[in-house]
Amino acid sequence: GEWPNDTDPKQSYTILNCGSLLPKPVREGYLFEGWQDDTGNYIDFLPLPENLKNLSLQACWIQGTEGILISNGIVNDYNGAESNIIIPETYREVPVSEIGSSAFKDCDTIKSVKLHNNIITIGDEAFSNCVFLENIQIPLSTLHISETAFIGCVSLTKVSTSAALAKILAQQLTNLQKVIVTSGNSIAESTF
Repeated sequence: GEWPNDTDPKQSYTILNCGSLLPKPVREGYLFEGWQDDTGNYIDFLPLPENLKNLSLQACWIQGTEGILISNGIVNDYNGAESNIIIPETYREVPVSEIGSSAFKDCDTIKSVKLHNNIITIGDEAFSNCVFLENIQIPLSTLHISETAFIGCVSLTKVSTSAALAKILAQQLTNLQKVIVTSGNSIAESTF
C-alpha cells in the first residue's frame, strides 16, 4: 500500500492501492501488532470491495523490537537486524510466555536481550549460535530452559538468573565467567 504524501502519519490517513493486504508500518522502539477495527478485532486483510463500506482501522503498537514474530504467546522467529532485543510482555492481548525453539538461532546481530516476567520457557536452541550475544537477564518467572537454548553463545560470559537455572546455563556456556543469582530481593554472584 501507499501512504498519501499530503497526510500527517500522526493523524488519520487514507491507505491507497494496497489490494487485500494491509501495509505494515514501522515505528522505532515498537512492535506493530496489527490493525484493529472499531470493535477491537484485528484485521489482517481488507474485506472484498463489495463488502467494504466505511472501515475505520487503528494501528496497534506495543513496546518491543520490530521483526519479532509471535503467535499464541510464543516467540517463533526473528527477522530483524536490531542488536538490542526487547521481548514484549503481550502480543494481541495474549501474554508472551515462551521463547520458542530456534526463535533466534544463528542471529549474528544480537548483543542483548531483555526478557520480561511473563517468560516461563526458553525452548530448544532458542538462542543457539548467537555468537555476539553478551547480555541477557532471565527473570525469576522462567521455570524451564532447554539444555540447548544457549549452545554456541561464545560471547555470553555473564548471566543474571535464578539459582535453579544457573547449573543448566553453566553447562551450555563454555565461556561463562559469572552468574548473578537473583532470588526475590537478594542477589549473589558466582564465578566459574
